[in-house]
Amino acid sequence: ETEETGEETETEETGEETETEETGEEGCEPQCEGKECGDDSCGGFCGECDTTSECTDNVCVTTLASNSICAISGTAGDVVDCPLEIAAMNGTMNLVSGLQFNMGWDDAALKIDNLYDTICFDGAGCFELPMAGGGGNCLSTGHCLSTAPTFPAEWVGTAGMIFVHLQEPWTPLSEAYLEADGSVTGDAVVAIVRAELLTDITGTPSQLTITDITAASQQNLGDGGAVYTLDAYIENGKIVTGSSL
Repeated sequence: ETEETGEETETEETGEETETEETGEEGCEPQCEGKECGDDSCGGFCGECDTTSECTDNVCVTTLASNSICAISGTAGDVVDCPLEIAAMNGTMNLVSGLQFNMGWDDAALKIDNLYDTICFDGAGCFELPMAGGGGNCLSTGHCLSTAPTFPAEWVGTAGMIFVHLQEPWTPLSEAYLEADGSVTGDAVVAIVRAELLTDITGTPSQLTITDITAASQQNLGDGGAVYTLDAYIENGKIVTGSSL
């Protein structure tokens, strides 16, 4: 009688062990079809949105202002890395070799620590290094960054920035370009802008903006060394350079 109706048989048919296999974290099948982000019904996530968007109804929806490269939210003390991305409008455009712009942010909400790039040294390895400041380093492309004010500690809500290659000014700052569908070919990330939240930012994100862009493309000296001013604007969080003006 116990073998037919007892606890052991009931447990095999309806007990906790079977329920755990069906709905518990172990053995759970994530439900992510049609979802870009959000809960996967198994205690995990279907994906994460980047710093230009937030998850709304399992879809990454842009939170960027028209001139913004990064939308930031979180808790006071959080550190957020925002990619500074540059890409040509398409694969036939002259590539940008020099760039100038103003970066802006809400200084009551954010503190910009510095801009960083990963530099590799023969026999020593690769290191993330700061680009701005009196002892700043040059990018992996060889371009150096000049800022006004010079030191990040002096930046209060805005900073002017210039990227230039002093030895070979025709060297492209970025060789990335946009495809017709908006995807990027090549590595568009030139540097990382590191920001610290000074206060809790909920609801409307705080924006890291780029304005007053001047972009130039210089030919190799062997090709005449001509300098062209390029059209430049912000699109989907990237600095996009276009045709010569």
